[in-house]
Amino acid sequence: MGIILTLILAAVGVLVGYVYAANKLRTVPGADLYNATVVENSLANKDILSKVRIEKTWQDGDWTLHRVLVGREQIPDLAKALATGPWYIHLWQTGSDEVTVVFKDKIFTIKYSDKSTWVDAVAYGKSIGIPEEQLDFVV
Repeated sequence: MGIILTLILAAVGVLVGYVYAANKLRTVPGADLYNATVVENSLANKDILSKVRIEKTWQDGDWTLHRVLVGREQIPDLAKALATGPWYIHLWQTGSDEVTVVFKDKIFTIKYSDKSTWVDAVAYGKSIGIPEEQLDFVV
């Protein structure tokens, strides 16, 4: 009986480890959660969607949008997942003035309340073809 119980516990341990590994990026600590809206059409690698917590999905014309929660450590992965071209994702934490603006090749940190901190992010966005009116970083 002892060997059977040991085998069962080992199997449960392996299963729990597998589930943990599969959901590792989906279950990020609450203090490190960032909000973002991801346009699925902007992603070269849609696998990133299986690694974030999707809160809501909706359609806006030809675009599929996802309201997501991500951990700070996932932000570089979002940048890598973006398609080349005029795309960005911006992230914010509830109650914080800090906004992280993620392009394929650059990441900027701005203060939402201080538009003078937006200058470099807006200039870069315009340089890759994003119209200025779309660089509004709504939170």
